Amino acid sequence: MKKLIENLSLFLITIILINGIYGCGKKGPPVPLKKHIPPMVKNLQYHLNGDLLELTWVVPGKTILKEYRLSGSIIYRSRISMVDSDCRDCPPRFKRVADIPVDTDASGNVVTENMVYRETLKKGYYYKYKVILYSDEGVSGRDSEYVSFEY
Repeated sequence: MKKLIENLSLFLITIILINGIYGCGKKGPPVPLKKHIPPMVKNLQYHLNGDLLELTWVVPGKTILKEYRLSGSIIYRSRISMVDSDCRDCPPRFKRVADIPVDTDASGNVVTENMVYRETLKKGYYYKYKVILYSDEGVSGRDSEYVSFEY
């Protein structure tokens, strides 16, 4: 029995030493899993009809939608009074104004690729908008190009 315990102890010590020397691969800090960052909206456009603004953009096709698992778009607006004209070139302070989900069917296919946001504007302001796509994992893409105008 004593011999069995000695052999078992020697075996365990050998396993511990081998594992300590070779380990589980490259040593280093843990690395987070890579997340697919949604693509940037590149075709953001605006149209004014009186005081009604209509922003439009296109959601990427089915393959991109499934690859990035896009869930929707967040619309941000910066509004500066034209009276504060000295701050027109200041960095914009954007406020989240809408969250528009991607319209899909039960199979996950895009029902409509054309996205639209409408808003009634107030006169006397300099407006700037951007749109950011996001995935169902909560990962946000990069800012779109801005659209800006006076009204």
